[in-house]
Amino acid sequence: MTTATPLPIAVDSELGDPLPDAAISYDAHEDAVIDVYLPANVDVGAELDLVIYIHGGYWRATVNRSRSRRITRTLADAGAIGMTIEYRRSGGIGQLAGGWPTTFNDVTNAIAAAKRYVEGLGHRIARTILVGHSAGGHLALWHGSRHTGIDRVIALAPVTDVYRTWSEDLGQGAAEEFLGDPREHPDAYENAAPWLPMADGAADVIVIHGTDDDIVPVAHSEDFARAVPSVRLEIAENVGHFEFIDPDSSVWELVLSEIARES
Repeated sequence: MTTATPLPIAVDSELGDPLPDAAISYDAHEDAVIDVYLPANVDVGAELDLVIYIHGGYWRATVNRSRSRRITRTLADAGAIGMTIEYRRSGGIGQLAGGWPTTFNDVTNAIAAAKRYVEGLGHRIARTILVGHSAGGHLALWHGSRHTGIDRVIALAPVTDVYRTWSEDLGQGAAEEFLGDPREHPDAYENAAPWLPMADGAADVIVIHGTDDDIVPVAHSEDFARAVPSVRLEIAENVGHFEFIDPDSSVWELVLSEIARES
């Protein structure tokens, strides 16, 4: 059952980042947490977009949702209910170990819990939008290709090919840490592929990738868009990988416009 823990509206004393308005637990393990940021001056029963942000970090436990606070606050300031989900990642010990299928089940369960929480507040969800960066973009694409009830996926500098990530040794072995050696675990790589062909009415998918990205090459997204014609690719000139996690960067004007776009 989804539970909510009210938190003070404050900022982190060390980083200066805005703390969430509430935290949701969606499962029994410690990483089953969603940070909630609410727009100001919204009446109960209002119809609002739910924008769920999935952070990156090459699926590693060394990166967590705390780095996404300013992004999620920005989403709420734009008028949406902003949420950042945590999930089990590679490097986690015991019950917190990620990979296939654990991480993917976490994403599915977190999104369902996020929707229940909004409904529990008495609001109506206008659209459910997933925004993911890097490995989080991979998870957003994966969920959008396999589950209904997602209106839009916006993948920012995403990992689009887990096997290619392994073969090119991106992130210094990140894919193998996450899914194992594909020669030993081919099913994990097949199941973790971020996209499957979908019928009409599937999520609207936008990929935004910078030309100066030296963490996930823009060529990966270009090849992905050619392979999946329903995907719209936006190339951001002179943008690298980490501008996408800075909501004050110029590329966020494009991100917010894609979130707001009606069709």
